Amino acid sequence: MVRFFQVARAYAGAEVLVDVNLSIDKGELVVINGAAGSGKSTLVRLLLGLEAPDRGWITVDGFTLAGASLAAHRRRLAVIPQGASLISDLTALRNVALSLEVAGASRLFALRSAMEMLEQLGIDRLSERLAGSLSSGEKQWVTIARALVREQAQLLIADEPSAHLDPGGAELLARLLDERRRRGVTVIATSQQTGLPGLVGQRVVMLDQGRVALDSAAMDSPSEIAGLAQARAS
Repeated sequence: MVRFFQVARAYAGAEVLVDVNLSIDKGELVVINGAAGSGKSTLVRLLLGLEAPDRGWITVDGFTLAGASLAAHRRRLAVIPQGASLISDLTALRNVALSLEVAGASRLFALRSAMEMLEQLGIDRLSERLAGSLSSGEKQWVTIARALVREQAQLLIADEPSAHLDPGGAELLARLLDERRRRGVTVIATSQQTGLPGLVGQRVVMLDQGRVALDSAAMDSPSEIAGLAQARAS
């Protein structure tokens, strides 16, 4: 479904991504792992179409991300951005509903679906709170709800989604992402940790100084990548 071909990106002459080749199949959950500055967020920005590669190209379902294809691509996305990006003077409910309204849903349908998602995540108590009054953890869960409410999305991108969550919350989020994978949604998440807590057997791709350093899909043992990651960090 998602293909990176010799993708490179530089800022002010410093290469952030260097000849990245990566293939992710439909219905696969892949965690892009790496230290701060390894290129994870740049890779996400390219995949969202917010920036273009300096070299190489990216395809989704066979279509190159460029020009007119970007609008159609974004309509099929659900995104959990790094850090909450809610509208402070709207309620949590309206923030979640807006995710559907901008995609063409009626306000009534969007509000009903948004409340159902808040209830499913156990945060419906926040529905009438202004987003600006929420704690960082509460904002993160509303941001997660805003992505998950897009039930028709075929590609879910999560950039450091558990950064503001406690260990229990991080494991719950991992299970929710895996549930989407089991429905056939392609899930790409970034994390400074090796993998996502609470999941076993997930595919992990490690970036190191903008290059793909390791890919667990090519490893013989599920624990091998964790050992190599620890060795690189020491």
